[in-house]
Amino acid sequence: MNRDLFPSVPSTNVKINNNKIVKNLAGGNAYSLEDRDALTLFAMTGTFAGTAYSTPKDVLNNLKTLCDKVNDVEFISNLAIYSRNKGCMKDIPSFLLGWVFANDNENKYFSTTFENVVDNGKMLCNFWQIVRSNTFGRKNISSSKARKAIQKFFDTNTDKSIYTFSLENNNPSIGDVIKCARPVPNSESKSALFNLLIGKNTKFEMLDPYIKDIVAFQKDTSLPMPKAPFLSLSSLNLTDPQWKELALTCSWRSLRKNLNTFHRHNVFDTNVIVEKIAKRICDKQEVLKSKTMPYEIMNAYFAATGIPQSIKNALHIAMDYSLENTPEINSNLPISVCVDVSGSMKNHVMSNGKQVSAVRYVDIAALFASSMLKKNKNCDLYVFDTDLRSHTISPFDSILTNAEKIASYGGGGTDCAIPIKHILKNKKEYSVIIFISDNESWMDNNIHNTTEYQSYWNKYSKLYPNTKLICIDISPSNTTQVNKDKNVLKVSGFNDNVFSVIKVWLEEIK
Repeated sequence: MNRDLFPSVPSTNVKINNNKIVKNLAGGNAYSLEDRDALTLFAMTGTFAGTAYSTPKDVLNNLKTLCDKVNDVEFISNLAIYSRNKGCMKDIPSFLLGWVFANDNENKYFSTTFENVVDNGKMLCNFWQIVRSNTFGRKNISSSKARKAIQKFFDTNTDKSIYTFSLENNNPSIGDVIKCARPVPNSESKSALFNLLIGKNTKFEMLDPYIKDIVAFQKDTSLPMPKAPFLSLSSLNLTDPQWKELALTCSWRSLRKNLNTFHRHNVFDTNVIVEKIAKRICDKQEVLKSKTMPYEIMNAYFAATGIPQSIKNALHIAMDYSLENTPEINSNLPISVCVDVSGSMKNHVMSNGKQVSAVRYVDIAALFASSMLKKNKNCDLYVFDTDLRSHTISPFDSILTNAEKIASYGGGGTDCAIPIKHILKNKKEYSVIIFISDNESWMDNNIHNTTEYQSYWNKYSKLYPNTKLICIDISPSNTTQVNKDKNVLKVSGFNDNVFSVIKVWLEEIK
């Protein structure tokens, strides 16, 4: 989360245009979304990283304004829960929880929202950071309802879980939350743990045995390495053999996420170790057991630098295995996938204000497209910016290879009408047209009472009334290119749940 956005100074609101036809952030024609729809889009796609057309502060102000305009505690509570549980989002559900905290005066929804959103230490620290910033005019989490919720969080989580959370959060830390909220420990071991986390003298002998072994090893690394969370060991002055042991024994997820760290500590300096790790990375059972999705492996692939080629190859294989964790759309349906590869899609997805992720919006769009092509036999691919390219990729190449090929195209302006215009001109009938874009179309504004995209979709749907249009909005904004319709599905988000949403919708409307 971008911590710089949540200092002590409250944010100011910005005006949102609610006219039928408006100008989007890129200056093109668009339909303004209803406030609830716009807020939902932000909840499922947004971060505080900013976009190609807005700064992080703009995103914050817009989001706060939308919450205040909707002004429905029950709706925003449910949206926060959905965004976290179904969208797997972090920043925005934390923000929505903060709004509910400040506006749920009767405490009808806050407790339930908190329990469903704050499911780990990171989410707890996010909530605390947002509230103490005074963004919503209430910065005291020592209030009764906040303390009760935080108390329950610490009561229901084990010592092991709380200790693991403390390793993952430093600004603010779990210890900072404990100091402020003052939860009462419900056991002697938890009391000792709380003292450890806030820097007080603690009764070492009262710590949970699992934590005790870790703390002992942290004090003396000559002891046998305990089976412990990666973060509890990675900050220590380990020897090269110990780093190799850690790489071979840590969880599959930790291995995938920390390839660069292992590289820096000379884990890959022998072929034997490299072969063992590559074999583990592409172990099908480990991939499926971890329930890892394609997007997560893409993150690992793009973030990894300098690692041996055999390990990068293993990530390619693991990606294809992970596709088995995604639902399959009827593979016999004629489908077209239209991917926006314009300049705005080259923007990076997440940032904390100082660090930028390696993954861009176009990479995610390309990943989704290549996954669809891999799982659906009768599928055409179109990539577009101001031009359209019909593109064929090999089903024998890995998903990552094909995603990189797709993402390498384009970089110009955005004309969202081009794919549907081409499909209509060539009279190609599809059962499903999937459109992936940030919707910041601006190249063709000749029609004043609609958008070019809507105009051509109207013509196409008259010619082929059974065709379904699925618009995946991959970046948050207050506008869209196509209005609501019984044959139009708007999906907000870019995680792997998108596959499930599409599958369920297509089955329900048969």
